[in-house]
Amino acid sequence: MNRAERRKAGITAKPKTYVLTDVEIQRIKEEIKKEIEAEVEQRAVDKAFIMLLGIPVLVIRNQHNFGKIRIIRFVESMMGWYESICSGDVTMKEVVDVLHEEADMDIITTAERILVETRAKKGKK
Repeated sequence: MNRAERRKAGITAKPKTYVLTDVEIQRIKEEIKKEIEAEVEQRAVDKAFIMLLGIPVLVIRNQHNFGKIRIIRFVESMMGWYESICSGDVTMKEVVDVLHEEADMDIITTAERILVETRAKKGKK
């Protein structure tokens, strides 16, 4: 925009000019890159969580006869817990500890044992 156009538009202040060194430009680029990477990572984690949510939904539907309303409540509850973990309000260690205390279940050991058993069965076939 030239001076005449700026006067016509009512802009009287000169546009600010900034001078950046190569080091400052590189720092800004790195900050932007980190922000983009963090956003992409969070999107991937969100997508993976939503995809993995399908497994427990199938289990509660097929093996526990949950209907549509109970499944919706379950998914909403799961998403609430997921958001709490993502925001840092709750840690996975706290979830594991609560399951251990309230359900007398070591979820990590149990899941690892089941994975080992499942893989061993596949190897025998």
